[in-house]
Order: sequence, then structure tokens, then C-alpha cells
Amino acid sequence: MVVTVRYDATGDTDTFLLGVHGAEYADMAVYSIQSPLGAAIAGARPGERRTYHLPTGAALAVTLLKAVPYGLHIADLNQPAIH
Repeated sequence: MVVTVRYDATGDTDTFLLGVHGAEYADMAVYSIQSPLGAAIAGARPGERRTYHLPTGAALAVTLLKAVPYGLHIADLNQPAIH
């Protein structure tokens, strides 16, 4: 899935592929489902806030804005995210 998240502390957004690291076909950053962020947002629905921990122990809150299947994300780029 291609997901867009908002980092709640800063309001910054990030779009990435939630899949297998090293996916050679990806045209964007890839986060593993086993990564702290990937594990935190797995199963989330748009609008849901999740918290994950960095290796330093700091907690970060993110809100899932969008999740679309890889390949369909190109057509979805012109659609607004939930804010």
C-alpha cells in the first residue's frame, strides 16, 4: 500500500510504500511493515492517529491520511488527503 501520514508534532506529511525494503520497482521510499512506523500504522484507517517509538525511545504520533494500493497511487495523486 502507498500511505500518506502526517507527523502530528510538525504537521509535515510523508508518502511512502508500506512493503518490503529494497523493492526495486518502487518509485518512492519503502518502509517495512516490521519498522516501528510500519508496525504502528498497519491496520489503521484514514484519520486514525497512531504512536510509535524511535530507537532513541522518543514517541512520535502520526495520523494516517491515505492508503491506496501500489499502482493506483499514481491516479490518486490528484485526490486530496483527509486533513
